[in-house]
Amino acid sequence: MSSSLPANSVRPVRGSRGLLTMALVISLLGLTAVAANAQGATTTSTAQAPVSPYTYTKTETFGATGWWRTWGLTSAPWHTSLVAESGDQFLRVGFAAGSHNGTSFDLPTGTSDSARIQYRIRFSPNWQSNGGKLPGFGSPTYDANGVCLGGCGLAPADGVTSWTGRGHFNAQNILGSYLYVAGKSEWVLPWGNVPVVPGRWYSLEYTVKMNTPGQSDGVMTATIDGHQVFSATNLNLRSVPTLHVGKAWFGFYYGGDSVPPVNMWIDVDDITVDW
Repeated sequence: MSSSLPANSVRPVRGSRGLLTMALVISLLGLTAVAANAQGATTTSTAQAPVSPYTYTKTETFGATGWWRTWGLTSAPWHTSLVAESGDQFLRVGFAAGSHNGTSFDLPTGTSDSARIQYRIRFSPNWQSNGGKLPGFGSPTYDANGVCLGGCGLAPADGVTSWTGRGHFNAQNILGSYLYVAGKSEWVLPWGNVPVVPGRWYSLEYTVKMNTPGQSDGVMTATIDGHQVFSATNLNLRSVPTLHVGKAWFGFYYGGDSVPPVNMWIDVDDITVDW
């Protein structure tokens, strides 16, 4: 008897190989499709980062003796000194007994209509508050002798060439906004009702967005130690589009009418300005 298989007995074997090959191809194609779908799903589900309203950032940690040069100054601001404590160096703004003036320096913000300042602040342990000004924003106007014509020093702002929105502390040491806008001077908007405690560091954030001219949709917000304590969304800060934020204004002033009864100070550190 012959051991050779009939010719038709090989066909199922050849067909099985073909089917196996086709199955492998289909399986590979299926895996490719699944991988492509998975990749597509991953791409689709990726969250988009929010767009920042700011273009520029400046930081200041007061680590360098000549820190003021990067602010466009020719010398250190008056009544200031650098103090080192527990490995950290910061700016101390002195208030002599009987004198209103702490100090003032600023950073122009160009044509930006939105800005934010962040910084840490500490009032001296012997601080006795009777109202005054803290860092904020604005575009005040002055004469050739440096006398304020609009937006400060009791000179009204007109919303065309001038406006200001500085920070503020009242007699109870409650912080707030201190505005000069068209029709309103020395307008105080409290940031809550909890006073800051002398001798303790606080982290502050203060923002502004200028209104659309002709509409009361200007925005200001404030946070203390990461907690929002103030938000206003109906402000009329200007009447023309050519009046912008102006500058981040780091002004420190005691009063009003009163003056410090003893030598005191305010410590400042870790400034960030965004605009």
